[in-house]
Formats: sequence, C-alpha cells, structure tokens
Amino acid sequence: MTELESAALVTELAMDTKRQFYALEVMCRERAAVARKDMEYWLNEAEEWAQLRKADHPSRGAEQASRASPEPSAT
Repeated sequence: MTELESAALVTELAMDTKRQFYALEVMCRERAAVARKDMEYWLNEAEEWAQLRKADHPSRGAEQASRASPEPSAT
C-alpha cells in the first residue's frame, strides 16, 4: 500500500466515522423530541387525574367506597 493509498483510506474511515457520528446525533435529537412530547402528554394526564381527584363530584363518595385500597395520605 502506498502512502497515498494509506492516506486515502484514513480519510475514508474518518468520513465514515463522521457520518456515523452525524447519524447518532440525529437519532439522539429525534429521541429527545419524542421523549419531550411523551413527557408533556404524561404530565397532562397526571394533572387531569389530580384535578379529578381533588374535584368535589357527587359520585365521589360512591367511588371512594368502591375502591379496594385507600388513597395515599399526604404526609
């Protein structure tokens, strides 16, 4: 292998590595965007359940009576 061929091979490997790093960067950014959307969804769900738990509904007494385990108490 000549010095020129060796340099070309090193350059090609470096370019492949840079492409791989870019692909990993893109993948991480996409996963972060999905996680952010999921986080927003689940936080909204939690807030909705918290509001329902705190609301004074006419059926609240029946709901609590039918539950097998009591709500955790705030300590």
